[in-house]
Amino acid sequence: MARRRRRREENRRFNPQLAALFAVGIMIVSSLAYAIFSKPPSESPPPAASPAEGAPPVFTTDTDGDGIPDTLEMEIGTDPGVRDTRQSLEERRSQIYAAYARGEISGEEYNTLSMRLKQAEALLR
Repeated sequence: MARRRRRREENRRFNPQLAALFAVGIMIVSSLAYAIFSKPPSESPPPAASPAEGAPPVFTTDTDGDGIPDTLEMEIGTDPGVRDTRQSLEERRSQIYAAYARGEISGEEYNTLSMRLKQAEALLR
């Protein structure tokens, strides 16, 4: 009889690992719900502007032949004359994050550069 009572008491004890796992699960679910339901409905993008009459045509050159236009390489801070690789873009991403962490660039600049890096990675041959 005493053994049964002791086993029941052991089963009722607080389990900190289980409680922590439950808390993490609640945080994940709540953050996902916030991300899904807090965003305003997406608006349609504005129509593309046509070039002004008489304006010179815009050429996208790729000096190094890596698939990333020189203008985009200058925006993200890589050398347009040196062929980029996935590794060089990852290094640039970590440099940009470090600059953001040090407070040298704002969050908006960080987001813009990060988006441009994703574009460059998609274009990389």
